[in-house]
Amino acid sequence: MDVSTSVRKQVYKVYAKRIKLRVLQLIDRTHILSRGFADRSPAVVQVVTDELLPAWLSQCGGSLLTILDNLDPYHKPETTMRVIDVLLERAYQQETLEELVNEFVTSHILTTTNGLSTSGTSVALSLNSSGKESTMSEETTTAQQTSLDRKGILTAPAIMLWRGLCTFLKKHSDDFLCHGLLFKVIPETGRLADLMVRTVGHTEGVPKLDALEVVNHRLVCTQLILLLGHADFSDFAGKSRLSEAIKTFLAQPNMEHFFEPMVSAIQPLTAWVILR
Repeated sequence: MDVSTSVRKQVYKVYAKRIKLRVLQLIDRTHILSRGFADRSPAVVQVVTDELLPAWLSQCGGSLLTILDNLDPYHKPETTMRVIDVLLERAYQQETLEELVNEFVTSHILTTTNGLSTSGTSVALSLNSSGKESTMSEETTTAQQTSLDRKGILTAPAIMLWRGLCTFLKKHSDDFLCHGLLFKVIPETGRLADLMVRTVGHTEGVPKLDALEVVNHRLVCTQLILLLGHADFSDFAGKSRLSEAIKTFLAQPNMEHFFEPMVSAIQPLTAWVILR
């Protein structure tokens, strides 16, 4: 039976106003957003982007990384990336994008080399109800909501947000502000090499990972490979370090299993780096 547009809109309005995020399971939250984004009616999609997603973001304390942690990026990475794009567009329209980018650069990109944030705790990007950025320290978030672990490995949602920022700012690069911000988030080859090596070493010496750790590790590895597509290869020294890091990275056991679906996409890029 075909459900009318008005009924579908009302369903998502109910989710936005009456259903708390925490009462839904991880897979259900992601499925609801996925179906909403793919709806044939632009009016329904608008309810999802303008009402449901902001409501859920508010329930997550305004933290972009927290709402990403409440979704299922492993099975539905495209939905997670769509959420990131919608929230970044919202920040862009509210003129808070610059602060958001600067906070991400300070708390994540610049700290991956040393593996700690400047305060010694993980920082989650957030937008409060007034549209201004705020921070949430590790003491006020759960272990699942931290974006930088004790060994300096960025979580998959943090890397996906990094990718999302690169993609979004490139899309708006004709805007003077976005053009300038883009240079702040483009991954430096040397820093990306360090992050890849640290990610490989993250599991060395561990007898056996549990199922959740395996899933998380695979997702982090996948997102790092995709982040390569945004790397700045103008630095020759950093490019050489990245070349060695890629060799080490791809030499991991079962790595071909992790990335089999994207071999055709990464082969030209990795070959280009390794041969130089």
